[in-house]
Parts: sequence; C-alpha cells; structure tokens
Amino acid sequence: MVITQISRRRQHLCEIVFDTGKSILLDSDYCAEKALKEGNELRDSDIAKMQAESDYKRAVSRCLWYIERGDLSQKGLGSKLKKAGFSPAVSEKAVERMVELGLINDEQYALRLAENLLCSCVSKREAAVKMQQRGIPREVALWALDEFECDAKQQIKALIFKKYKNKLQSGEDVKKVFAALQRKGFNYGDIKSVLKWYSEEIMYSEE
Repeated sequence: MVITQISRRRQHLCEIVFDTGKSILLDSDYCAEKALKEGNELRDSDIAKMQAESDYKRAVSRCLWYIERGDLSQKGLGSKLKKAGFSPAVSEKAVERMVELGLINDEQYALRLAENLLCSCVSKREAAVKMQQRGIPREVALWALDEFECDAKQQIKALIFKKYKNKLQSGEDVKKVFAALQRKGFNYGDIKSVLKWYSEEIMYSEE
C-alpha cells in the first residue's frame, strides 16, 4: 500500500492515508523517526508493526503523564490506559515497562497508602478495602498494613472527638455511633471499651 496523505491530528497524532482508502493513526514523533512521507510503499506486515510500536510509544508517554500526577498501582495504571483507548496487550506491556524502570512499585505504594490511611484513623479492615479499590492486591495490602503499629482504640477516640463528640447525647445516639464505627471496620470490643471510657470521662468532667 502506498501512502497518499499524512495529516497532523490533535494529541500528537498523524493520520496516515493509503491508496486503498485505509487509514491509521500514528504518534507524530514516531512518524518523524521513521521518516514517513507521501509516496512510501508499505506492506501490511510493516503497517501492523508500526501501529503496534506507535501505540506502545504513546502508552508509555501516557504512563509517565499519569505517574507525574500521583501514585498509582500497576492495576490502576493499566485501567487508566485501557480507559484512554489502549488495547489490553499494549497497556500491559507499557505498565511492565514502568515496573522495570522502578516508576511503579505496588509494595512501596502500598506502604505509603497504608501509613496515610492509618494516620487518618481508618481501621485496618477498611484500609485494606480502600487499598484494594486502588488496585493493590489483597495480600500486598495486608502485608503493608501489618508493617505499622496501630492502636485501634486510639483511632476510635480520635474519631469520636473529631466527628462524633456532639452525637453522643442519648442512648439512641450512642447506638448510632456504635453502628457507624462498626461499619468503619472497628471491632465490637474496642468500640465498647472506648465508648465506656468516653461516657465515664464525661460524667467525671461534669462532677
């Protein structure tokens, strides 16, 4: 097939039109590297190879753009690439390259995320769920969380003073707060102990 037209498109793309009417989109820098121009004759196998190489180049560039803007897991980065229109095969290959370069590391990301969540008074149980939602494998999430000492009772106390202090005015209110803390992943015994401590503190302060 013979190239009959090369037109610049947005997002650093070039449209390559062939005499058969077929057209493909290639990365503009890749086109320059290959010195593509009108009149070039290409075989089907050459076109398929160039498409794959160009897509990979664009996927790697997009990976770097995503990584510059925040932490991501391997799974999270792959999902973003697929949403951007890259094929599963190209997405996987680009993510693997980021791992090879050390720009994506699920273990390091998991440690940073675990520390941030626990310091924000998120229970270990809820933190594990949140980490998996961000693409961290369950076993990696649990490993990272176990790397940090965490006093669940202190977390509950902090949450009460930050969020529930004015919602413990009656027995019914206490039940609602109790249920809310359970939904956050804290266990029954810790919640009961802290609420008992809090009620005693209030009674003592009022005397």
